[in-house]
Amino acid sequence: MFNAGCRFVDLKSHGGYMETTEKWVIEKTGEKFFFTRWLGDQVHESYAPVSQEVAGIYAAAIVQGFQPPHCLYYLDKLAG
Repeated sequence: MFNAGCRFVDLKSHGGYMETTEKWVIEKTGEKFFFTRWLGDQVHESYAPVSQEVAGIYAAAIVQGFQPPHCLYYLDKLAG
């Protein structure tokens, strides 16, 4: 399991400042990787299981501050 966490301030909570933890959890089951984003102690979003190759792209996007891409396609192989 991999945990990439950071903190941000939620200005709407209780009319003041409240620090909330954002955490990404990566779980490996067999050959598949599962990504889950937590805000505080609740799951905010989860993603369909992906291969190791796609998981590497998701992880790179997350640590750079982006969301995982929603749609990845393999390049078409050129005839010849």
